[in-house]
Amino acid sequence: MAILPRGLPHQRSADEAVRALEQEYGLNQVCQQKLGAFMTLTGMFERLIEVASWAILEEGVEGKRPTTDRIGVSEIVGRIKKRERGRVGALGDAIDLTCECADDLLAYRNAIAHGWLFPSTEDAPYFMSNVSFHGELRGRRFQDAHISESLLDLAIDAAFVLVTSARGIFLACSGPDAFREDQMAHAIDRLTRARSGASELRNLRALMEFEKY
Repeated sequence: MAILPRGLPHQRSADEAVRALEQEYGLNQVCQQKLGAFMTLTGMFERLIEVASWAILEEGVEGKRPTTDRIGVSEIVGRIKKRERGRVGALGDAIDLTCECADDLLAYRNAIAHGWLFPSTEDAPYFMSNVSFHGELRGRRFQDAHISESLLDLAIDAAFVLVTSARGIFLACSGPDAFREDQMAHAIDRLTRARSGASELRNLRALMEFEKY
């Protein structure tokens, strides 16, 4: 495929948009690139955790519409938390850690995907979602997402671990060795780190306020 010159109208407009995000909001191009990677990985996780939930909850989907087709990823994670099988051993721990990490990381992701972008004088832009600017009532809780290269490294790491874990959980809950308690033991350390990073991302504002005192 031939490489088009950057002088075409849509390319110049795209470059202008990238510069505007950096100049007006402080969102540098490295952060823009890492945001793309993060959002891609969380999208992959959504697809994989749905398939994993069919195995965990033993839902047969062949030839029928899955029950997960009507709900969002947060509710899918909530259903997994209430599972009957796969509660003990390393497998149970891995599933629990995956759900806990997903809760926090998806809150951070949603603030980015659905929030307002604000510049910062400290070169650290942030998103805020479910904000009431006109006195309206919001049905969801306020959430913010602070952006920097190091914070996005935490986000990308956690998202990649979740993608790997969701795939592993599906395999561990399928086939002749399904729900063997010692499965997923190799993933516990990475999941523990990812859960810690995701918690920090979700609760960064509270952590910063705490550090003031």
